[in-house]
Amino acid sequence: MRAEYRDASQPRIDAMFGWFRRRKPLSLPQLEALADRQARLAVHLRSAEPPQGRSRLGGRPPLPPDTPWPVDAGVPMVCLGTLDLDEIAALGVLPWLPQEGQLLFFCNPETDGEDGTLPCCVLHAPQPGTGASEATPDDTRIRPLVARAFASLPSRERLEREAGPFTSYREHIGDYEALLNARFGGQLRHQVGGYPAVVQYDDMERLCAERTNAKFGTMQSPPDDWCLLLQVDGEDDRLLPWTDWGTFYFWIERTAAERSDFRNVQLLFQTT
Repeated sequence: MRAEYRDASQPRIDAMFGWFRRRKPLSLPQLEALADRQARLAVHLRSAEPPQGRSRLGGRPPLPPDTPWPVDAGVPMVCLGTLDLDEIAALGVLPWLPQEGQLLFFCNPETDGEDGTLPCCVLHAPQPGTGASEATPDDTRIRPLVARAFASLPSRERLEREAGPFTSYREHIGDYEALLNARFGGQLRHQVGGYPAVVQYDDMERLCAERTNAKFGTMQSPPDDWCLLLQVDGEDDRLLPWTDWGTFYFWIERTAAERSDFRNVQLLFQTT
């Protein structure tokens, strides 16, 4: 590059890239304070032993009377779990969920979409039954769960977006990952509400909104309206054999959950 051209263009180059040179590293206490400011109240579903645990993963769901077993393309779905809403409501941290009854989660793990989605069905049972239909799959392994409130933290990707372009904390990546894991107390990351514990990318709300708008031909579903309805940690080896290949994320629009409408729940999965 000729010297006179380089000298003339240098101010423009500084204006374009000077922000990168001015990035200020965050100390670990500053990073923790930033994360705490972004924290969201959520529910951690911790492992329990009978008779504890009103929620559970696996097992036969208590379908309400006259409710058929959900199917996908004529094949019975798998029941992933049952969520006790009364227990969660008592914690007082997720007001957008129904306050009583149970949520029954079903999916078809054998059919997945190119965008990381799975067919699913979520049923709200205000007065659950005690039996199951004849189409019930034969796997009845169960993990009882107890609910506790906690403050979930954003992922590294989401926190970096919030921190803005003038800061850097990459020297503390390992420390921040340890901070995220510590919120779960060494237990599996089964969760309701809050931030997802991502395996790959942290942009699932956008994908849910795009799929919904494409399905209904509208632009009425903003990403900010989507909430994490249930997260199932794929490392739970006491469940169905297919749960070891990814983490499952059930998402719902907040406005739909507030009116107990679970017809448009989106199920995404991520793998390592």
